[in-house]
Amino acid sequence: MIRKSRLRVAFFFWTLAFSAVLAGCTSLMPESPDTLTRGPVRLEKTTFALCPQTQEVDWDVALHAFKKSCTRIGKKAPWKAVCAKSDGYTGSSRKFFRDHFDPWRVLTIDSEGNARDTGLMTGYYEPELDGSLTRSERFCVPLLSPPDDLIALDVSRFDPSLPKTAFKGKVTGRRFVPYDTRRAIEMRGDLARYALCWLQDPVDAFFLQVQGSGRVRLEDGHVLRLAYADNNGRPYRAVANWLTQNTALKPEQMSMERIRAWAKENPNRVR
Repeated sequence: MIRKSRLRVAFFFWTLAFSAVLAGCTSLMPESPDTLTRGPVRLEKTTFALCPQTQEVDWDVALHAFKKSCTRIGKKAPWKAVCAKSDGYTGSSRKFFRDHFDPWRVLTIDSEGNARDTGLMTGYYEPELDGSLTRSERFCVPLLSPPDDLIALDVSRFDPSLPKTAFKGKVTGRRFVPYDTRRAIEMRGDLARYALCWLQDPVDAFFLQVQGSGRVRLEDGHVLRLAYADNNGRPYRAVANWLTQNTALKPEQMSMERIRAWAKENPNRVR
């Protein structure tokens, strides 16, 4: 059995030479009783009977997540009533959603205006990976906390007429210079002391950094939860865009699984 510790630490996220495309989340309120079209997406109201087959445990997990979300959204008008009903609810999770929610079918609209039931959807998740608090031949990929030489410079503190902007950098000699690139960070041996833990696979570390948080299963059974703490200030570059511009992969082929496969097929181009 895995024991979950209460330790929650923040890790240092350097802007990736490769980083996944993350779709922004927006709240879509229905503009008509049964349909909603927003850009290339169409939502059509449907019924639970037409949804894919699920098990009660799936709904239990969903209700647990919804109750946790209510701690943040429960005071907002659209959610206040249903969050109040979820508080202390102990009945069937499936029935709770059937009674208080309407399912909507998501369709994509192609260039000719036709609705299609296939497309690409992205979402946030927390990867759970094996790791260790000590470096070894097996666990040799570090996840770093912010190093002491990483400095955030707000120029507005020197001149109020300038915009408030936090430039990330470090002091070299007597000069403030941009902080190291991802490649340079990985080459620095002096940063090992900032390692919160060590993973097996650089691709796993990459996706955890892209997601912004994750869980690491330690060798003694405890689970270490990591959360975003800082970055190196370098410009964001999307991995999917880079791959479609520099390899034979097409935009419609992009997925986390395909990116992982490409990385394993081309280890010399990952770093």
